[in-house]
Amino acid sequence: MPLVVDATGSPAAPPLALELLAHEGEALVCSWFGSKDVRLPLGGAFHRRRLTIRSTQVSTIPARLAGRWDVARRRRTAMRLMTELPVKLLATHELPVEQAADAYAALDRGDEGVMHVALRF
Repeated sequence: MPLVVDATGSPAAPPLALELLAHEGEALVCSWFGSKDVRLPLGGAFHRRRLTIRSTQVSTIPARLAGRWDVARRRRTAMRLMTELPVKLLATHELPVEQAADAYAALDRGDEGVMHVALRF
């Protein structure tokens, strides 16, 4: 695969993502691991295949895009994409926003079958 997106939050996922990548592929890491230890195999295969690992930190606009994007444009685009992309198909559970703490706890515990929780506003 030329691109693998990791949004699992599992420290075991990035090494698996690297295994799935084609030559000169890119792993896009959306997950926030906090204090969890993530170990990556960065030996010969990583270098021979010229793999790239990129983060998706979103609190600021990357410098290379700052001339074309601002926070308002990014928010408008994100809101439009939320209506266009089939994000509901990705949710394994849906809870009212008042139960967000329960959703985060289930994800943190790694409850079986919980991959993505959609919060209903």
